[in-house]
Amino acid sequence: MNSLDAVDIGFNKVYQSYAISLSLYSILHMQNFLKFTIILIAITHLSSCDNTLYVNDKWTDITVAFSILDKSQDTQWVRVNRAWLGTDDIIVGAESPDSIYYDQILSVFIDEMDGITVRKSIQLTYDDQSRQLNDGFFTTDGYHLYRTTELIDSDYRYRLRIDKGDGSSPVTSETVILNNSLNITRPSRVARINLEPFVNYGFEFTSQPNSKIFQPVITLNYKEFNVNNPSSLTYHQANYFLPVKESINTSGGIGLISGYTTESLLEGWKLKIPTDPNVRRFVTGIDFEVTAGTEDMHTYINVNQPPTGIVTERPDFSNIEGGYGLFASSALNGRYDKEFTETGILQLVLNDISCELQFGRIFLSPSGADTCYCTGNGQCN
Repeated sequence: MNSLDAVDIGFNKVYQSYAISLSLYSILHMQNFLKFTIILIAITHLSSCDNTLYVNDKWTDITVAFSILDKSQDTQWVRVNRAWLGTDDIIVGAESPDSIYYDQILSVFIDEMDGITVRKSIQLTYDDQSRQLNDGFFTTDGYHLYRTTELIDSDYRYRLRIDKGDGSSPVTSETVILNNSLNITRPSRVARINLEPFVNYGFEFTSQPNSKIFQPVITLNYKEFNVNNPSSLTYHQANYFLPVKESINTSGGIGLISGYTTESLLEGWKLKIPTDPNVRRFVTGIDFEVTAGTEDMHTYINVNQPPTGIVTERPDFSNIEGGYGLFASSALNGRYDKEFTETGILQLVLNDISCELQFGRIFLSPSGADTCYCTGNGQCN
């Protein structure tokens, strides 16, 4: 995942539905942020201490900014939109580019901070070409991002600064930068991945400083072809997301473990892989990744979880001064291209859960290398 995917990272897949159900991974792959923005503004005004509800009010420009910085990426992205209050119907606003997108190019900076001293100030470049949104309820006319290829350094804090050029105070925020010192302790670098029926396994790692929330994911990499066109080889991935983990503090060095079973892993992968009786598949590797997020990201996610009790009032959280949104940092660490043990590959091929996915097992026969696929009831042919 590059930083562009991380700002649409920011905006395009955090909120997978109007229910605002969040995970750390989804905050890095947002789909419907504009829907969320309007909902967030509504929630903020509905749940404030003043119980007077102004359905129609004079027009107000509300800046919404989102950026997740990642020092390992070659490009950092910031998305700046506007939400609004006004007398127009929401549908009218949703179809009006100037209600959602600033029509002028804003002055967007990321300042590298050493205490209160600005070491350098990076002006971001306006970019309306790198990413286009899919059509939907909100107009995409005027959609744009801001970007920089300047390197960022985890030894310093970074300040987001947005000048709208209208005489108002800049919209600002600050974040620490996570380094890549998170340590995955299981699986080890050399261990192959075993799967046995009804066995509990652990994905274990140790946190880095300033990290608070973690999304582990196990990815099955595979290639496939159609039996009616054997030369049509394509490569794919299936992600299985383990529960989000939280550390007790942000000091670093906190050991965490996320558990899974053979059955849960196969079920998770199966949800992402289309069933097609004409397709045959082969594993190319297994990746174990952890995305870590800062404490502000942890707070943002937890505050926006759907209410579960009879009290539906939710608190408000944004670390953007003079606007709404989130400016934070993430870091990705992983073990890549792991191989199955013989028992592990047999479970993927023959287990009743994954049998219909038609993964193949290559073995040696008297006539040379051969391949078998699941025929049901734990049998391979």
